[in-house]
Amino acid sequence: MRLQSLVPHIPQNLIDVLSACGIKTDTDILFASGDVFSKLPPGTVSLQEFHSLVEHVAERAAAPSVCGDIMLAQQRDIRNEYMHGNILSGVPQLDEILGGLHPPRVVEISGDKGSGKSSFALQVVLRYLAANFDSGALWIDTGGDFSVERIPPILESIEGQAKPTVLERLQVALAFDIETVHDVLEQLRSDLSSDPRPLPTVHCVVIDAITPLLGPRLSAVSAQGHAIMTAFMRQLRALAEAFSITFLVRCRFLLSLTTALPFTRY
Repeated sequence: MRLQSLVPHIPQNLIDVLSACGIKTDTDILFASGDVFSKLPPGTVSLQEFHSLVEHVAERAAAPSVCGDIMLAQQRDIRNEYMHGNILSGVPQLDEILGGLHPPRVVEISGDKGSGKSSFALQVVLRYLAANFDSGALWIDTGGDFSVERIPPILESIEGQAKPTVLERLQVALAFDIETVHDVLEQLRSDLSSDPRPLPTVHCVVIDAITPLLGPRLSAVSAQGHAIMTAFMRQLRALAEAFSITFLVRCRFLLSLTTALPFTRY
């Protein structure tokens, strides 16, 4: 900060004297205050006035202070607002820890066969759609296992004003290979890039599952499969950040990409 910006609180003639001594910025006066006073012509200012000048410059240069209790209250308000209409798991303890599954995020859901990974993802999607009229979701089915008959029993336990239109806002795409998934995601990118965006707007995408797409390509003796996996997950991250999307990726193995992507894992 240049001292000239402090006029008229600091008189212009004093600014001129300081400038003639090579003192033109807040850094000059704060980090060499003892030497500065000795450089001033006799009678310019008293030592007490000079100290007041330094205090004023320091106050103007310092970051504004915030009381801890006020900041805590503000963060709680932000958190409560964030949780309203957020993508929630339905498990209060988990949502409290994570603050929900708000986008942009790539969430990896891994576990043994039959452990409830798809059911968990479906419950997350249905809860989100039931709470938000203008939001949509995309379910990418890579194994042909998605069944609409599973939805009504889950919806019975879910509350939300938008509940009657949930099925209208849930898109399902079949994709049995990685190339088809890329095509589906590219279509999603095209739709979300349009102006105005189509309603309902997709903010939640489930890939159920990624194992059939990438599992056969992964090998301990070849890096090609791992390169494909890394590139694909980077594409998900880019889409999540560009269009505010939460991706729920179901798999049976842990994706070893912790150095490349910030995952949430279950």
